[in-house]
Amino acid sequence: YGIGQLLSLQGRDADAIPYLEQAARNADDNPSRILGELAEAYSRGGQSDKAIDTYGTAIAKLEKDIEDKASRGLPTQFAEDRVYMMKRDLVREFIDSGRFDSAQNLIDEIKSSSAAEPETVSNLQEQLNRRRG
Repeated sequence: YGIGQLLSLQGRDADAIPYLEQAARNADDNPSRILGELAEAYSRGGQSDKAIDTYGTAIAKLEKDIEDKASRGLPTQFAEDRVYMMKRDLVREFIDSGRFDSAQNLIDEIKSSSAAEPETVSNLQEQLNRRRG
Protein backbone atom coordinates (compact mmCIF):
# COMPACT_ATOMS: atom_id res chain seq x y z
CA TYR A 1 0.00 0.00 0.00
CA GLY A 2 2.79 2.38 0.90
CA ILE A 3 4.58 1.83 -2.40
CA GLY A 4 1.33 2.48 -4.26
CA GLN A 5 0.77 5.69 -2.31
CA LEU A 6 4.28 6.95 -2.99
CA LEU A 7 4.06 6.21 -6.71
CA SER A 8 0.68 7.88 -6.90
CA LEU A 9 1.98 10.97 -5.10
CA GLN A 10 4.76 11.14 -7.69
CA GLY A 11 2.15 11.18 -10.46
CA ARG A 12 3.01 7.63 -11.49
CA ASP A 13 -0.51 6.25 -11.28
CA ALA A 14 0.05 3.53 -13.89
CA ASP A 15 2.88 2.17 -11.74
CA ALA A 16 0.89 2.64 -8.53
CA ILE A 17 -2.24 0.79 -9.63
CA PRO A 18 -0.89 -2.79 -9.30
CA TYR A 19 0.32 -2.06 -5.77
CA LEU A 20 -2.97 -0.42 -4.79
CA GLU A 21 -4.93 -3.32 -6.32
CA GLN A 22 -2.90 -5.80 -4.30
CA ALA A 23 -3.34 -3.75 -1.14
CA ALA A 24 -7.11 -3.59 -1.73
CA ARG A 25 -7.28 -7.38 -2.19
CA ASN A 26 -5.34 -7.97 1.03
CA ALA A 27 -6.82 -5.18 3.15
CA ASP A 28 -7.95 -6.22 6.59
CA ASP A 29 -7.97 -2.69 7.95
CA ASN A 30 -9.67 0.30 6.29
CA PRO A 31 -10.27 -1.20 2.84
CA SER A 32 -12.49 1.73 1.83
CA ARG A 33 -9.54 4.12 2.13
CA ILE A 34 -7.38 1.95 -0.10
CA LEU A 35 -10.24 1.51 -2.56
CA GLY A 36 -10.74 5.28 -2.63
CA GLU A 37 -7.09 5.84 -3.50
CA LEU A 38 -7.26 3.10 -6.12
CA ALA A 39 -10.35 4.70 -7.66
CA GLU A 40 -8.54 8.04 -7.82
CA ALA A 41 -5.55 6.41 -9.52
CA TYR A 42 -7.84 4.73 -12.05
CA SER A 43 -9.52 8.06 -12.70
CA ARG A 44 -6.28 9.95 -13.24
CA GLY A 45 -5.11 7.10 -15.46
CA GLY A 46 -8.16 7.39 -17.72
CA GLN A 47 -9.73 4.10 -16.59
CA SER A 48 -13.16 5.56 -15.93
CA ASP A 49 -15.12 2.30 -15.77
CA LYS A 50 -12.74 0.86 -13.19
CA ALA A 51 -12.80 4.12 -11.24
CA ILE A 52 -16.59 4.14 -11.14
CA ASP A 53 -16.78 0.50 -10.03
CA THR A 54 -14.13 1.00 -7.38
CA TYR A 55 -15.75 4.15 -5.99
CA GLY A 56 -19.01 2.19 -5.79
CA THR A 57 -17.35 -0.64 -3.87
CA ALA A 58 -15.64 1.79 -1.48
CA ILE A 59 -18.90 3.67 -0.85
CA ALA A 60 -20.77 0.42 -0.18
CA LYS A 61 -18.13 -0.66 2.37
CA LEU A 62 -18.28 2.71 4.10
CA GLU A 63 -22.08 2.65 4.21
CA LYS A 64 -21.97 -0.82 5.79
CA ASP A 65 -19.43 0.50 8.30
CA ILE A 66 -21.81 3.35 9.15
CA GLU A 67 -24.66 0.90 9.74
CA ASP A 68 -22.46 -1.31 11.94
CA LYS A 69 -21.22 1.65 13.99
CA ALA A 70 -24.69 3.14 14.36
CA SER A 71 -26.10 -0.18 15.57
CA ARG A 72 -23.42 -0.24 18.28
CA GLY A 73 -24.00 3.39 19.24
CA LEU A 74 -20.61 4.52 17.93
CA PRO A 75 -19.99 7.84 16.15
CA THR A 76 -20.42 7.77 12.37
CA GLN A 77 -19.61 11.34 11.31
CA PHE A 78 -16.11 10.58 9.97
CA ALA A 79 -17.41 7.72 7.80
CA GLU A 80 -20.34 9.88 6.64
CA ASP A 81 -17.89 12.60 5.60
CA ARG A 82 -15.82 10.03 3.67
CA VAL A 83 -18.94 8.76 1.87
CA TYR A 84 -19.81 12.31 0.88
CA MET A 85 -16.29 12.96 -0.44
CA MET A 86 -16.26 9.73 -2.45
CA LYS A 87 -19.70 10.43 -3.88
CA ARG A 88 -18.50 13.91 -4.83
CA ASP A 89 -15.53 12.35 -6.63
CA LEU A 90 -17.83 9.80 -8.26
CA VAL A 91 -20.05 12.63 -9.56
CA ARG A 92 -16.98 14.18 -11.18
CA GLU A 93 -16.08 10.84 -12.72
CA PHE A 94 -19.61 10.45 -14.09
CA ILE A 95 -19.44 13.95 -15.58
CA ASP A 96 -16.01 13.35 -17.13
CA SER A 97 -17.18 10.09 -18.68
CA GLY A 98 -20.38 11.61 -20.08
CA ARG A 99 -22.74 9.73 -17.77
CA PHE A 100 -24.83 12.78 -17.07
CA ASP A 101 -27.97 11.06 -15.77
CA SER A 102 -25.92 9.09 -13.23
CA ALA A 103 -24.18 12.31 -12.18
CA GLN A 104 -27.51 14.09 -11.71
CA ASN A 105 -28.97 11.23 -9.69
CA LEU A 106 -25.96 11.23 -7.39
CA ILE A 107 -26.00 15.03 -7.03
CA ASP A 108 -29.65 14.82 -6.00
CA GLU A 109 -28.75 12.12 -3.48
CA ILE A 110 -25.85 13.95 -1.87
CA LYS A 111 -27.77 17.21 -1.51
CA SER A 112 -29.56 15.66 1.45
CA SER A 113 -26.38 14.36 3.10
CA SER A 114 -25.54 15.78 6.51
CA ALA A 115 -21.97 16.24 5.22
CA ALA A 116 -23.05 18.09 2.07
CA GLU A 117 -21.37 21.40 1.44
CA PRO A 118 -23.90 23.56 -0.42
CA GLU A 119 -21.25 25.45 -2.40
CA THR A 120 -19.57 22.22 -3.52
CA VAL A 121 -22.89 20.67 -4.53
CA SER A 122 -23.76 23.85 -6.44
CA ASN A 123 -20.40 23.73 -8.22
CA LEU A 124 -20.96 20.10 -9.20
CA GLN A 125 -24.38 20.99 -10.57
CA GLU A 126 -22.87 23.85 -12.58
CA GLN A 127 -20.15 21.55 -13.98
CA LEU A 128 -22.79 19.05 -15.02
CA ASN A 129 -24.98 21.71 -16.61
CA ARG A 130 -22.04 23.11 -18.59
CA ARG A 131 -21.05 19.66 -19.86
CA ARG A 132 -24.61 18.80 -20.82
CA GLY A 133 -24.72 21.97 -22.90
